[in-house]
Amino acid sequence: MTRRRLDTELVRRGLVVSRAEAQEAVRNGLGVYDSTTEGLDIRDRPTPRCSSSSRWQSSYIVRVRFEKVWTEQCRATRVIKRRFGVRSALDYLIGEKLVSFADAAEQHPEFSRELPRFLAATWRTFNEFEIAGYVASQRPARRVRLRRLLFLR
Repeated sequence: MTRRRLDTELVRRGLVVSRAEAQEAVRNGLGVYDSTTEGLDIRDRPTPRCSSSSRWQSSYIVRVRFEKVWTEQCRATRVIKRRFGVRSALDYLIGEKLVSFADAAEQHPEFSRELPRFLAATWRTFNEFEIAGYVASQRPARRVRLRRLLFLR
């Protein structure tokens, strides 16, 4: 991944008019986070006010894409699988993250749009025998839910 300066990235995306305005915004604690670039997460901070441009105040929206969190979880699963074994990785990805994501997908359409991609990534991370063995080892109620979620017979 290419690293870029935050101020130049703000200008490139059209969020500010000039680099000086972007530098002022960065000094005031402004950051950007989305699924394509790494940046600062500013959910806990108030949105700063830039005095130089009213365009900045009206056009800037922080876009945190929570529905894309599964990509990082799949990446972490590969590390868990290498370091701690298949069972731990299955517990993490399918037992925790996929089930939670499916619950969120019932309430939020942006999560339901991402669910098929998450499932495809799960099937790329583990082979069918690992997934089938994990599902078979679960208690009956959970087994039924996982089979339905993972499209197993």
